[in-house]
Amino acid sequence: MEKFDENSIERNLNLAYDFLEAGDTAQASYLFKTLLESHPKNPLVLFGCGAVSMVEKKFSIAEGHLQDAVILAPKSAIFHETLGKCLIAQDKLDAAEITLKLALTLSPELFESHANLAHIFRKKGKLNDALDELSRAIRLRSDNLELRVNMGGLLWDVGRIEDALLQFEKARTLSKNGEDELFILIERNQLIARAYAVDKLLTCLPNPLKTSSKAPMIAACKLPVIAQGADDVDQRWLAYEKAIFSLDGKRSSFQISDLPKGNCNFYAAYQNRNVKQTQKLIADYYRTACPSLEYSAKPARHNRINCTNGRIKIAFVSAYLKNHTIGKLYGRLIEALDHQRFEITIFSTYPACDEISTVLRKHADAFYILPADLSKKRQMIEETTQDIIFYPDIGMTTETYFLAFSRLAPVQCAGLGHPVTTGIPAIDYFISGIEIEPNGAKEHYTEKLVLLPTLPFTVWPVNKEVELPEINLEFAKGKTLYTCVQSLFKVHPDFDQILLEILEKDQNSVVAFIAGMYGWEKALRSRWAHSIPSVANKIHFIRRLDQTEFLSLIYQSDILLDTIHFSGGNTTAETLGMGKVVVTWPGQTAAGRVSAAYYQNLGITDAIVETLEDYATLAVLLANDRERRIELEQRITKAASTLFDHSDIGAAYGDFFEH
Repeated sequence: MEKFDENSIERNLNLAYDFLEAGDTAQASYLFKTLLESHPKNPLVLFGCGAVSMVEKKFSIAEGHLQDAVILAPKSAIFHETLGKCLIAQDKLDAAEITLKLALTLSPELFESHANLAHIFRKKGKLNDALDELSRAIRLRSDNLELRVNMGGLLWDVGRIEDALLQFEKARTLSKNGEDELFILIERNQLIARAYAVDKLLTCLPNPLKTSSKAPMIAACKLPVIAQGADDVDQRWLAYEKAIFSLDGKRSSFQISDLPKGNCNFYAAYQNRNVKQTQKLIADYYRTACPSLEYSAKPARHNRINCTNGRIKIAFVSAYLKNHTIGKLYGRLIEALDHQRFEITIFSTYPACDEISTVLRKHADAFYILPADLSKKRQMIEETTQDIIFYPDIGMTTETYFLAFSRLAPVQCAGLGHPVTTGIPAIDYFISGIEIEPNGAKEHYTEKLVLLPTLPFTVWPVNKEVELPEINLEFAKGKTLYTCVQSLFKVHPDFDQILLEILEKDQNSVVAFIAGMYGWEKALRSRWAHSIPSVANKIHFIRRLDQTEFLSLIYQSDILLDTIHFSGGNTTAETLGMGKVVVTWPGQTAAGRVSAAYYQNLGITDAIVETLEDYATLAVLLANDRERRIELEQRITKAASTLFDHSDIGAAYGDFFEH
C-alpha cells in the first residue's frame, strides 16, 4: 500500500471524501486506509475511516475510528453527530443520547441530531420528548420530507390522527413521488386498531394502488394488529383478500428500484387463516410486474452441485441472525451441522456485534454482510457458488423476501421462522417438523413440505445462573398470577373468552401481559371493555423488560398462558427452560402448535389441552393445586435440557441437506 507525503495528504484526503460522497466505497476505503498508515492521528482521516465503515455496516470498527476522531477534535459537532448515529445503529441508545446532546451543545442547528434524539426518545417511550425534538428539527428544515414523515408517524402513535394526517399531506406535497414515501406511513396503521384511519390515510396517495409496487403491502395494512373482535378479524380479512385478489391479472410494470422497503405483510400470519392462496397471488403479482426479480445465477441455472473439498456448501440468509427470536431459534443449527460434511456461509444484513451474531460468525466458515442493493446482494451470494440456500425466515422483511425470488443455488429452502408459506416458486422446500405440523399440512404450502423427525429449532440456551432482579408485581400480591409473555399482536379475540373464564373461575387472580408498542395496550383495553367488561380491571400490563427481568417475571408467575392460533416459540422454550408451566392448545396450523410440540418432545403432555373449552379449567387447576404444579415443574426442569441439546437437530438437517 503506497504512502502519501505531507504535500499530497490534503489532495488525497479531498479525493477520498469525493469518492465517499459519490458512493465509491471501495476507492474511498483504500485511500482512507492508506492515509491512516502515515497519519494515524489526523482526525479527518479517522473520521473518514469511520464514515466508510458506517457505509459498510461495520459499526464496531466505525465506532473505534469515530471515538478517536472525537478525542482529537472534541469541538467538532459533526464528529459527535456521526458517532451518535453509529451508536444508534448498535442500539447503544444511552451513549448515543449523551453524544447527540453534546453535538447540539456545540451546534444547535444540527437538525439530524434533533431527529436522531427524537428516534431515541421514541424507542424509550418518551413520546413527548420525541415530539419536542422533531419539532425543533422541522423548524430548522421545514421542507424536509423525512422529518414530516417521522412527525406524522409520531403524532399517529400518540393518537393525534388529524394532526398526523396534516403532516402526511405536507409530506405528499414535498415528495416527487408521494406514493413511494407515503407507503411507509400507511404501515403506521399497524399501531391503530381500527381500519377507518387507514382509509383516511389512503386518500393521501396520488396514484392508483393497482399500478403500485407497494399495492400488496398497502393491502396488508387492512389487516388488524390488535383486532376489536372476531367480526373485526373477519371483515378486515375479507377486505384484505379482496384487495389481494384484485391484483390477479393486473398489468402492472415496475423496476427493482421501485420495490418497497421495510416490512412485508407480516400480520397475515396472525389471523388464523390459511394464507397459501394470498401469498401465492402476491408473489405472482411481483413476478409478473417485475420479471427481473426472477434472476438465475449461472451455477444454479445448470442445477449443478459444486462441493468444496467434498463438502456441500450451505448459505444461511437472514436479517435476524442476531439477538432476535430467529437467531435464538436457528443460530445453533450452524454449530450443530457436521462441518466435515458442510461448508457454512452466513449472509446477514447485520454485523456480528452482539452475543449471538458473534458466536455464529465464529462457527461459520464465512460471514458476509449483505449490501442494501438487491443486485449487489445477488452478486455477493452468486460469487460464492452455493449448493443450498436456507432462509430461516421469509416474510418478515423485504430485505430477504425479494432476494428469495432469485435462483442463486440449485436447492433453496425456507424455515419456520415466519410460519407461513412464501408463495415464491424459487423456494423449493419448506422445512418444518413432524411434531409441529397438523394433518394435511402440505395444503398450506406452495413449497414441498419437509417434516423433520424432530423439532426444527435448535433453541438458544437459557442462562439460569444469572441473578434475577425483582419485578414490581404489587398488583398481584396475595393473588394467583397468570402471565402471558407473548407479543400483544398474538392476542386473538378468541382468547378473550379464555381470560374471562380463568378470572371468573379463580376469583382471587390477576392476569399480566407485557406492554408492546404504543397504542397496542389501549387497543386491547378498548376491546376488553366490550368483550369481557366484568373482569377487564383484573388484567394488568407490565412495562417492557430486558432479558433478565423477563426471566424473573416468568419465575415469579404461578402459571404461564400461551396464546392460541399463534403460540409461543422462543418464549415458550425459555419458560420451560426456567422449569415453569405454560398451558397451551395446539391450533390448526403450524403457527399455533410450537409450544405443544416442545411438550411432546419432552414427553410431557399434562399442560396441553385438547379443546379450547378445557383451557381455562386446566389453567385454574394447575395454578391452585400447588402440589400437582410443583410436581409438573420438577418434571419439566428435569426434561427441559433436551430442548437445548441440538445434536439430533443437526443430524436431521444434515441428512436432509445431504439428500
